[in-house]
Amino acid sequence: MSFDQATVQKLQDLLSNPQQGIVIPHKNPDGDAMGSCLAWMRFLNQQGHDFKVVSPTAYPAFLNWLPGNESVIHFEAQEEEVKKLVNDASVVFVLDFNHLGRIDALGDLVKDCHAQKVMIDHHLYPDDFADITFSDTSICSTAQMVYTLIEVLDGKQWIDQEIGECLYTGIMTDTGSFKFSSTDYNTHRIAGEIIRLGVKTQEIHQKIYDTYHENRLRLLGHLLLNKLTVNYDQKYAYFSLTKEEMEQFHFQKGDSEGIVNYALSIEGIEIAAFFRQAEDQIRISFRSKGKLAVNTIASDHFEGGGHQFAAGGVSYLTMEDTLTKFKNEIHAYV
Repeated sequence: MSFDQATVQKLQDLLSNPQQGIVIPHKNPDGDAMGSCLAWMRFLNQQGHDFKVVSPTAYPAFLNWLPGNESVIHFEAQEEEVKKLVNDASVVFVLDFNHLGRIDALGDLVKDCHAQKVMIDHHLYPDDFADITFSDTSICSTAQMVYTLIEVLDGKQWIDQEIGECLYTGIMTDTGSFKFSSTDYNTHRIAGEIIRLGVKTQEIHQKIYDTYHENRLRLLGHLLLNKLTVNYDQKYAYFSLTKEEMEQFHFQKGDSEGIVNYALSIEGIEIAAFFRQAEDQIRISFRSKGKLAVNTIASDHFEGGGHQFAAGGVSYLTMEDTLTKFKNEIHAYV
């Protein structure tokens, strides 16, 4: 991966004087979004800048241990404070997303503010709202982009153990523990250099994957036993989860993380999906083993998008009608 030198120079010029502002992940941020933002915030503040991470929404409790988590400001709960931060900002960084619609009402504030806007992201089809854009869809994670950008800025001396823990979390979670096809030589090189900082990777893995509550495991058992649909002829499998089932198993934010991969793990299955009922929509996660692109399914039929082999979408139909639509449309792709 190489960044455009002119773009790098623009960022260097911007950061040559003390700046203040915010670093924003997408709504419902995952390990890559929060890890990238917290690492980038610490890197900036170590050099005399004044930045805070503002999350559009809450995020799973298994990310609360991340260094810097205690300073995160939640837009939903602290809207007035966030408005002031946006108005006072000289720079706004947006990480791990490339459309302001991904941060809902906070996006309107960012769009209208006078701050310089900088995007660091690895998803397809970036919007053009940012003054400075770093976008590379071939990179496995925004965390890897942040590490590489710090290298390009000659800032490796600022990468300490806390930054390493945040970046390793982002890389590990967005590569499926280094198993996805986007994992490359540089991914492992960076992970190795982070380990040299003293980062205990086994402990990070345990904090992310071994802290589920009992109800989440019972929910998983219910989905595997009762809600898994498999179509070997069309090479797809999916789960569906209703609001009633979520209440039954005391669903918490993050409980559905990774469940779609259980459907994808079936031999002979090429596409997996997870359909979860929300307040006024069905939220959908798509995954592929790498032969079939699911971002086109998401964008063509479910108002979504994402990576080629990992995407998301929404439906405003009922659960039954959404599943029918999925089964009708999937034929054209398989």
